[in-house]
Amino acid sequence: ADIRRNDTLEVGADPDRDSRVESLLVEGLDAYFLGRYEDAVHIWTRVLFLDRTHPRARAYIDRARTALAVRQCRSDELLHASQTLLDQGRMSDARQLLTEAIAATGDDDERLRCEVLLGLAEAKEWANDASGSRQCFEEAAAIARTLDATDLFVRAALGVGAVAARKFTATSRCESAPALLREAVRRIGPDETAW
Repeated sequence: ADIRRNDTLEVGADPDRDSRVESLLVEGLDAYFLGRYEDAVHIWTRVLFLDRTHPRARAYIDRARTALAVRQCRSDELLHASQTLLDQGRMSDARQLLTEAIAATGDDDERLRCEVLLGLAEAKEWANDASGSRQCFEEAAAIARTLDATDLFVRAALGVGAVAARKFTATSRCESAPALLREAVRRIGPDETAW
């Protein structure tokens, strides 16, 4: 007997599957409207596992990917504009743009958020806000640790260490700098470079 696979599902052929598809579509829309585009794409991809030709799921995925691209482009613009402002010595304006860029990244792009935090930390350092700078570097280190991104972690650890070295006084000691720098060295290892 010739068994052929039916790749298209008829609506109503499996009520449990149809119910699950609808549930996933709604769950994805909830994530999408909260600005969690990556989560929405993952949820709608699960619909395609149930029905790989589902037109609404495909359309929703395309919309979410477009929204992610727009968000990425906006964040990149803000990041580059803030770097220009930093180069011009306009620290307050750069800090404002970097704060905007962090808000624009959303929760689902942690790597970009980490990079923007590193830029904001640098801007705060230039503006003589050692405490704010250290806080941003430490937040970036925590994100980099979660992402297991050695390059970002090393940059954050070096930033914390540099702030501690430049601003070291009896009232502004940074207890976390040595531990972060030791962890950065362990992450790089003896035979590899972070970049």
